[in-house]
Amino acid sequence: MVKYSSKLKAEIVSEYLAGGISMNSLARKHGLPKRQVSIWIQKFRLSGVDSLKRKKLGVRLRLNSK
Repeated sequence: MVKYSSKLKAEIVSEYLAGGISMNSLARKHGLPKRQVSIWIQKFRLSGVDSLKRKKLGVRLRLNSK
């Protein structure tokens, strides 16, 4: 699974919202699937810029207790 930076996501969404370019054109320009660009735009519209940030998964440590 490919991971995209929050910065890239925000740049693409900003470019789309500025107008003058379609989702298809943006996807082609950046070499991304159209569906991925669409998801980022939907997430931004629903929840704002924080929704574009990658979630950090914490590492769980197991302690052997005896």
